[in-house]
Amino acid sequence: MALTAAVGTRAAVINVDNWVWRTSLNLKVDPLVNAARVVTTIFSPPVTVSVLLLVAAAASRRQASWRPLLWAGVAATAMAVGTQALKMWLGRPGPGSLAAEKLNGAYPSGHTASLVLCGGAVVLVLGLHALRTAWLSLAGLVLLVIGCLVYAHQHWLSDILGSLLLSGAILLWLAPRLAGPQRRRPRGAPQPADALADRDPLA
Repeated sequence: MALTAAVGTRAAVINVDNWVWRTSLNLKVDPLVNAARVVTTIFSPPVTVSVLLLVAAAASRRQASWRPLLWAGVAATAMAVGTQALKMWLGRPGPGSLAAEKLNGAYPSGHTASLVLCGGAVVLVLGLHALRTAWLSLAGLVLLVIGCLVYAHQHWLSDILGSLLLSGAILLWLAPRLAGPQRRRPRGAPQPADALADRDPLA
């Protein structure tokens, strides 16, 4: 809320945004900018939402339950409504010249919100939430896309920070509802070979 208010009132957060923007200009290399735009296109909201719904549909079929697909739809809807409402309310122009940024507002970043929320939801629905590597992989992907958004001048840094807070809050709220059966073997549980070795041969 404080960050959103600061963006709305053009407070000191704008100075940080401008410093990051000027720094990225000094580091600009056209081929890298084009590559960054390709990355942001691949991980755009329509793509990440579609992946989430496909994974949730497969999980619903496997579990014979509508629950994964239902809550995945709730997650995607909450993300879309939250980001679009703030975009229309604040109407903040982006650092670039993209028409979509001028029409819909740059704050918060839809790319960041959808990747964090949909990516986290996929981890939960697949039952991978106990695996540290799953969350580290998602974090690495999010950092890559964030870097590309800033480097390609598609968003201010505060747009991204606002999206992280919004999507993180929604994900935490939905986590108990999205979580599927864990794929990790419980600690202390015997491995199949151990269980076979422990069996009484006379049984």
